Amino acid sequence: MSLLDDLKINFENLNRQLTEAKRVIKLKSLDIKETASIRLEILKQSRALDNLYKDLGKRAYDAKKEDADILYGDYIEKIDEATARLHALELSLKIENVDSQRFDDAYSGNISEPTKEDRENYIYIDEKDLK
Repeated sequence: MSLLDDLKINFENLNRQLTEAKRVIKLKSLDIKETASIRLEILKQSRALDNLYKDLGKRAYDAKKEDADILYGDYIEKIDEATARLHALELSLKIENVDSQRFDDAYSGNISEPTKEDRENYIYIDEKDLK
């Protein structure tokens, strides 16, 4: 019976290790999914910003060509908003990567609390701001 008991223990250990691996893979896949969605949002915002620059350039060219006065204020405001949003998304991606590294450290046993400076660098974005 000793051989069967050892086999049973080995299968229990294997089951425990596979369950833990499944949990870690699930957490990592959620991190990857969130990172990918932020990168997609960055890409969308970059394209919107490029289109605004393109439209502004066309307006400026037409104004110069026809020697007419043109109001750039609405485009400048839109470009400033798009640039700020893009910067906030890029910062949130950097912060997420730092948090992911902390998760890896915590899982391996190297647990460290976030410093005051780390907490001051967090940027929170409402879901309604992303729409």
